[in-house]
Amino acid sequence: MDSFFKLFKLIGKKKALFSMLQKKIKVLELITSLNIGGTEHYLLSLIQRLDKKKYEVKVGYLKERGPLAEAIEKEGISPGNYSFF
Repeated sequence: MDSFFKLFKLIGKKKALFSMLQKKIKVLELITSLNIGGTEHYLLSLIQRLDKKKYEVKVGYLKERGPLAEAIEKEGISPGNYSFF
């Protein structure tokens, strides 16, 4: 009977691990603004290259929305304003 419970525990742990592997990794990219610049272009290229099946990406900006916001929206991500000022 002990071996039955050990097997049951092992199966439960494998199911839990499989469930954890199925969840998307959440990523928040926080940037000063979405104006045209090197960091902003790098952010856009990163968003375009991340596997959408594995990652749930959100983008936030602190100051200005800027022209790159439209390009990010084309990737299916709506940039949010996180202004603390």
